[in-house]
Amino acid sequence: MAYKLFFKRDADVLVVQTEDIQSRLTKKWPDKKVRVVSNTYSSLYVVPRNGLQKLPAKKKGEFRLLTLSAWYKHKNLSIINKIIDAMPPALLNRIRFVVTLAPSDFEMHFPKAYHDFIINVGTVLPADGPSLYAECDAMFLPTLLECFSASYAEAMAMKKPILTSDLGFAHTVCDDAALYFDPMNPQSVIDAITLLVDNDELQNTLIEKGIRRLNYFGTAKQRAEQYLDICKAAIHGN
Repeated sequence: MAYKLFFKRDADVLVVQTEDIQSRLTKKWPDKKVRVVSNTYSSLYVVPRNGLQKLPAKKKGEFRLLTLSAWYKHKNLSIINKIIDAMPPALLNRIRFVVTLAPSDFEMHFPKAYHDFIINVGTVLPADGPSLYAECDAMFLPTLLECFSASYAEAMAMKKPILTSDLGFAHTVCDDAALYFDPMNPQSVIDAITLLVDNDELQNTLIEKGIRRLNYFGTAKQRAEQYLDICKAAIHGN
């Protein structure tokens, strides 16, 4: 693609969001300076406002998995249908997947047979994110490709356990603050959900590790300062 040529030819410094991407680019373009400025969570999650309740009242024993994302193929949300098909009835009756898709995308990719097990909130404003996390029990992200999804940091800030793909980018961001699964294997996902649902100790452990992990990301102000430092260094040829 043309933009790759421009990056290689014209950029003095490449800035990425994780060490995983830095390592890959350094191997590909060893003559380029590659710096890391981590992504982080929005200031909306520092002091969450009290938003209106967006979800129906919970049923007894219900466990909600939130995926705060639009429809993108690499997010791998289509696996939700396969998970529902393979999930034991006793567990399926308790699990609700909460998604934030445009109604047209939801209807296109999730047949009506699955609607009893999925709550689609529709597209939401960034400011509504904290209230959605508050109404759910865990963050679920079966993605196949990311650099740094802000959903990871948001879930940590909202003290929610994370269920996500057992892939390098996820480990780079979450480290030991997530429960991992094979994103192409519905049974692997079901096993992870089963492990988490009734295990308060595991949930609390993941939450505590997530809170500690937040220190790694820094604040929006710190990110801006890092970018300024990189620009200053580039101007002086460093």
